[in-house]
Amino acid sequence: METGIYATLLKYFEFDERNVSVRYLLRLEGYSLVRHFLGDKEYQSLRAWW
Repeated sequence: METGIYATLLKYFEFDERNVSVRYLLRLEGYSLVRHFLGDKEYQSLRAWW
């Protein structure tokens, strides 16, 4: 089990306010960057709301 900042759960508005970890948000951000580099979609960074 993870501890620290990566284990922190946040309510993410794009998933109907489901609890997601900071680690999962970073993973989604990485996928977004990959899609941008492949030319599929323009990159829009995650904006902190907390």
